[in-house]
Amino acid sequence: MVEKKRKPQEIVPLMLRLREALRQRLAKDAEKAAKSLNAEIVDRLEASYTKDERIEELRDRLEEMRQEISASEAKFEKDRAHLEEEAANRQQKIEKIRAEIEKIRAEAAANYTSLQLELERETSRLEASDAVFNALVGEDIPAREALRSIALFLAGNPGWANNPDGIEKVTDAANVAIQAAAKRGAQT
Repeated sequence: MVEKKRKPQEIVPLMLRLREALRQRLAKDAEKAAKSLNAEIVDRLEASYTKDERIEELRDRLEEMRQEISASEAKFEKDRAHLEEEAANRQQKIEKIRAEIEKIRAEAAANYTSLQLELERETSRLEASDAVFNALVGEDIPAREALRSIALFLAGNPGWANNPDGIEKVTDAANVAIQAAAKRGAQT
């Protein structure tokens, strides 16, 4: 038998066979809903298609969400790896700077110690010079000042005895210091 083409909105008769228990359940539900048995069966059939369509929509949306989550996880992993690499690079830079600071501190401490030793040596040398002056000159203040001036000049010109110009400068400086001390002694 050839079926004629019908419009989707057209209502058509359908012969249906079902168990009596199911028919009774459908009739009871139709009565509760205040509709005919036919309307109850049609509503249930349409609802089953609507549910199937909704389930399919939800499955599609769930798949889209899974793909979005996968993309987000991949981006997160990429970003996390980048951030971990950046953190490691910064940590290396920090460690390098710390090492440089420690090196500078060590150099500064060594320089400080060296300067402190040099200052202590210079202080000892000056104290020794002062003791020699006092021993040589006693209470003669002009002689003490002359010797002190000569000693300071000599200390400021190491290696003076190694060249003729140096010897001449020391001699001139000694003469100036002696004459200045003599003038001060004459004034007192």
